[in-house]
Amino acid sequence: MTHHHSSALRLALAGAPLMLLMAGLAFAHPGHDLAHGSEMPHWVSMLAYLAGFTLVTLAITCAGRLVGGILMSRESRVIRGLGVAIAAAGAVFAIG
Repeated sequence: MTHHHSSALRLALAGAPLMLLMAGLAFAHPGHDLAHGSEMPHWVSMLAYLAGFTLVTLAITCAGRLVGGILMSRESRVIRGLGVAIAAAGAVFAIG
């Protein structure tokens, strides 16, 4: 295998985890939407609920990107420590 082909293969394989993640999200997303849709109070306008849900999701995403950008400029031990804390909290929630 030439150097060019091996580089292309490594690049393709490096994108594989992202593609798997995207496929997983595409598979899980409809169920996630149904779960949140079932939480909608019967007296609320579907359009208002969707708008509020979208705006809150946007605000959380922007805040996460802002905090992530700030943390990326810090020492990597801080980021790793936060990653461990988040993973531990997720495990606690998953276990129940």
